[in-house]
Amino acid sequence: MLYIQAFSPRKERLPWPSGFSGGGWSGSCAPPRVRRLNEALASELQYFLGATEYIADLAARRVIAQERIPHEDKVFSIFEPGTELVNRGKAPQPIEFGHRVLIVEDSAGFIVHARVMKQGQTDEKPPVELMQTLQRRFDGKITAASFDKGFWSPTNLEELRSIVPLAVLPKKGRRAASDADREGAKEFGRLRKWHAGVESAIAALQAGNGLNICRDKGVRRLSALSGPGRTRSQPSGTRNHLP
Repeated sequence: MLYIQAFSPRKERLPWPSGFSGGGWSGSCAPPRVRRLNEALASELQYFLGATEYIADLAARRVIAQERIPHEDKVFSIFEPGTELVNRGKAPQPIEFGHRVLIVEDSAGFIVHARVMKQGQTDEKPPVELMQTLQRRFDGKITAASFDKGFWSPTNLEELRSIVPLAVLPKKGRRAASDADREGAKEFGRLRKWHAGVESAIAALQAGNGLNICRDKGVRRLSALSGPGRTRSQPSGTRNHLP
């Protein structure tokens, strides 16, 4: 914020404060609060100037020089530099920008765990560590856990089976006969149906609880502000069954 001129509510002008001229505060005579605000503004302007130059350089490299830009060099938002490209592969929005948030819901509809995933972390990375954490928290009482296909990997299935009695993890792509038999089991199908309700809850979280966009900056603030919304809805990336 820059103080440029001071006027009274009446037509006449108030006297200039000490250290203040018609063009603004003069150097070190400005009050500390004004100096801090001006320094913050100058810093922000310098950042946006540098960011604009960087984006212009990227555009020139890609469009004019036909250069292939490495993913780690790309910037998807100068206002939120940590923004990630999330390839969901689902209609109507296969590509989204933001951060992945992993939320776990139990069979009663209570959210028992939530976290913003690490930068660049994809869905198949966290399920084993996640289930180990939850089993410790609930004294090993989780008897089944249902995941969507995004969490699939052969290693995940093997390790999850050693953590929870029934790991409902459908395979991506073409299924072998063993996968078809596993996914054709009655209990697998019953627990798999939980996800229809979960997707509805996610939509409600975004539409009704205001969590489709974070109106603050940084992953820390995203984590903090997503908490109040989670208490009003039951979205989930996985679902756990407690006896």
